[in-house]
Amino acid sequence: MTTEGPGGYYFGRAESASAQVLSLRDAPMPYAPTQNWAGAMVMVVNGRGTGQYARVASTDGAAPGMSIALDRPLQVTLDQTSEVTIVQAHENYLIIDNFFEDTGVAAQSFGTALGHVMAENRSNRTSGFAAIGLAYGHFQPCWRIQILDNQILEGNVYRAGPDQDVLSNEALIFVRANQNATAAGRPPLVQAVIVRGNRLDQDAHIQVQGFSTTSPGVRDVVIEANTTGPSRIGLVVDRGVAFWLGRRNVEATRIGR
Repeated sequence: MTTEGPGGYYFGRAESASAQVLSLRDAPMPYAPTQNWAGAMVMVVNGRGTGQYARVASTDGAAPGMSIALDRPLQVTLDQTSEVTIVQAHENYLIIDNFFEDTGVAAQSFGTALGHVMAENRSNRTSGFAAIGLAYGHFQPCWRIQILDNQILEGNVYRAGPDQDVLSNEALIFVRANQNATAAGRPPLVQAVIVRGNRLDQDAHIQVQGFSTTSPGVRDVVIEANTTGPSRIGLVVDRGVAFWLGRRNVEATRIGR
């Protein structure tokens, strides 16, 4: 099960003309998914007002200088430092109480995701569960994802992985940003993720990757009360992750490769 967000409409600077109208300062994407932007998700990813989101109600004019009306007012107005991405909405998916077996990946958000919950699922010989933000034809963030109380029974996988890049390895609970920005101050692709209460019986581990040390691709992650059985790696967090908390996790003794 994967979301596979299909591109987007706009990524660039935006300023508030009013609490419910934004003026776009850059050109839109040349190959948008549709000509009608109504219902698309507006996510403030950088600068003043970061973390807010709304839907497009209507558009007016041509970029640069194009304006969009939102379906609700923003609590914090945007200024010349603000950047937004406008993408097709993938919001509030509930993936609960399923059993996945002998497949490439059990369940993942891949590209744009907002408010998804993966909870109380079981996985047997899959790549596991993932929250992945990436530049996938567009800047596609992954925000406010909860991976809760899932169980990986048998983690060995062969020719699998979230993007089919694993020849043979362990299963994962995987939070990743395919961050391609190298300059400092660029927006993260993944933000506000909770990984809690998961049970990884064997040959599985938890991994969080943001890749860029100068501009971390992942931030604000809680990894709490998870149990990992015999595996080769354990918990892995790279230097591209900013502001993460790990506590009350139980890990069995590592085993050799």
